[in-house]
Amino acid sequence: MSESSVLIVFPNQLFKNHPGLKAEIKKIVIVEDSLFFGDISFQSNFHKQKLWLHRASMKNYASWLKGKGFEVHYQEHSKKSDVLFSVLKKLKSEKILKLISCETHDYEFKVKNAKKFIAKGDKVKFTIRFKGRELQHSHLGNELMSKIKEDMKDIGKVEMHPKFDGKQMIMVIQPL
Repeated sequence: MSESSVLIVFPNQLFKNHPGLKAEIKKIVIVEDSLFFGDISFQSNFHKQKLWLHRASMKNYASWLKGKGFEVHYQEHSKKSDVLFSVLKKLKSEKILKLISCETHDYEFKVKNAKKFIAKGDKVKFTIRFKGRELQHSHLGNELMSKIKEDMKDIGKVEMHPKFDGKQMIMVIQPL
């Protein structure tokens, strides 16, 4: 990754094995997102102890990342403006070329469902669609397909190895 890449981490993504940390990133922005700290359009009263716990765990995670050698920027919640919008606007002015935001739940959900299908005896087709400049980083798609192969090796084998079909990468796994 280049110096102009930034990882954005939200309150629900504070894990030590965050996939974005493997992307050779130096700059990380931790955002107190309005979903957890209150939305400017739909004000609601969150329990103060819950907010304190979220903030404490986020500050602890930021310290842990700094200890690992990352440049960490912590963006606190504001009731007057959308924090994420202001972060994105600032990164755009700094000419940041690539933002990385990962949701591991998406991957885990897809693999879990694929395992269910394979257990029933069905084949599963994995597809990664690349849009725009994402094609320049097709190696990330290969890494993801390799991870899928590794996670599925105990119940399935690769029938069709990852290959490109236009702007998408396809792989088929069949039961053992």
